[in-house]
Amino acid sequence: MKEVFHDIVKSIESSLSDDEINNYFDNLVSNETLTDSKLGSLKIELVPDKELSNGHSRGYIKVIAQ
Repeated sequence: MKEVFHDIVKSIESSLSDDEINNYFDNLVSNETLTDSKLGSLKIELVPDKELSNGHSRGYIKVIAQ
């Protein structure tokens, strides 16, 4: 998932360094909370996995170019 996130962000926002993208991803997923933040000119939304009484809700990361 980290590699896919990196490739998507880099293809949209090529001015960001690999370290910036990787550090952002690590911080993003380590919090495991609903997040709405910015990376360069991109808006990033994280909805983490959630355990429900009848199974699991799969989380996702949304990258929005502005």
